[in-house]
Amino acid sequence: MKVHELCRRAPYTIGPDANLAQAVAAMWEGDCGALVVVDAETRPLAVITDRDIAVALGTRDVAASALKVSDVMSRRLFTCLSDDDVRASIRFMVRNGVRRLPVIDREAKLTGMLSVNDLVLAAQSARMSRHDELTWADLVPALEVLYRPSRSRIPDHLRGEAKELVTT
Repeated sequence: MKVHELCRRAPYTIGPDANLAQAVAAMWEGDCGALVVVDAETRPLAVITDRDIAVALGTRDVAASALKVSDVMSRRLFTCLSDDDVRASIRFMVRNGVRRLPVIDREAKLTGMLSVNDLVLAAQSARMSRHDELTWADLVPALEVLYRPSRSRIPDHLRGEAKELVTT
């Protein structure tokens, strides 16, 4: 099974110069928890999540309109190709600790987004009858890793003053 068979074909996007208020509005409008940050040629630069925004606003004393998407987005970007094997993409997600992968074509332009939600729906679907269908056995070990609680993460700008908040 290939990624293009499962991924969302028209993921919600935003530019790096948009502010966080615009990003939240786009997430609300799209009923989604993540946006692909793209350049003018629709090449993915990053993914920004609702969690990224919540942590950024919760740890700074600024309005959402005062911070740009580029101030908050992760600098690490993991992608997959639309013709990649789904099971290989799941292993890639687990290895890199990501729950969403922008899907690109050979020119590195955005064509979709593969998310854990897409994988769960595919594994659940009774309509899939091919021998290479995605099963719970393929997915549950990945979910156990991707959703395992991690150690507390403290933004760099709060490391010195927030030590008492961290429990180990």
